[in-house]
Amino acid sequence: MFAGRIVPDKGLDWLLKSIVGTDPRIQLDIAGEGWDRPRLERLPNTLGLNNRITWQGWCDSNK
Repeated sequence: MFAGRIVPDKGLDWLLKSIVGTDPRIQLDIAGEGWDRPRLERLPNTLGLNNRITWQGWCDSNK
């Protein structure tokens, strides 16, 4: 799980790259919004991870 602003300083691109080659049962939920989200939404496709990533968007404290 990643929860935070989706901007380069947070390192989400490194997290996505780190699961390449791991057990395909490992899934990643991403909660948050930010100006870098469009670029990072394309990255899993490039890395072959599209079916392992779920984009939750902005979540309130209850979710």
